[in-house]
Amino acid sequence: MITFKDSTHEVSDDFLQESRLLRKGTALLLARSAKKHGDTAVNHFNTAQRSFSKKSDTLEDQMVNLLSGMNEMAEGLVNLRQQNGANTGIATVSVLLNEKTDKQISLLMKKRR
Repeated sequence: MITFKDSTHEVSDDFLQESRLLRKGTALLLARSAKKHGDTAVNHFNTAQRSFSKKSDTLEDQMVNLLSGMNEMAEGLVNLRQQNGANTGIATVSVLLNEKTDKQISLLMKKRR
């Protein structure tokens, strides 16, 4: 038969496992978002590079290519900013949930004594 004390330790252990799963899941979602934004930025920068290297016969075509390339660079920079935001989110969530987990581990250790 399980005592009340044993059952509370099991619940606490389960809760600790759930918080670990939550931390991993959140980090994976934010990492996926960061990768997606980084890949999009690379695509915009490659498109800008192609726009800059297009052969143009007239000055007007050169200006159009330059404007197109600059627009793609701006989009790429926006995506880099979004990637940085997702990476910051990963770090923030990790720190906050790690602090919570440390407190839970301390409580478990105190209860088991």
